[in-house]
Amino acid sequence: MMDKHVDEEIEKTLESLDGIERLQAKPYFYTRLQTRLDRAAANPFHWQWALAGMLLILALNTVAYIKFWPGSTVDEYAMDQLVVEYNLEWPSLYSDVDE
Repeated sequence: MMDKHVDEEIEKTLESLDGIERLQAKPYFYTRLQTRLDRAAANPFHWQWALAGMLLILALNTVAYIKFWPGSTVDEYAMDQLVVEYNLEWPSLYSDVDE
């Protein structure tokens, strides 16, 4: 019983497709498509090479930053003078109270 109903639905669906006409492409569609494909083949852009180049530049910049960045060269004498001049000394939790 179920199979008969399914077969009828399939037949209705197939019959509804009988009146469909083939869709026609716009004039010169295939000529424009072939021209676009030829142009793409003549001037290939390989995104893999561009990505590899960007990663190489990023790696070189990182190495240069790490290697050549000047370390923290604080002049201790100048820092001590600044602390004394502006009275920036604050008691530390670790300093002795008797001092």
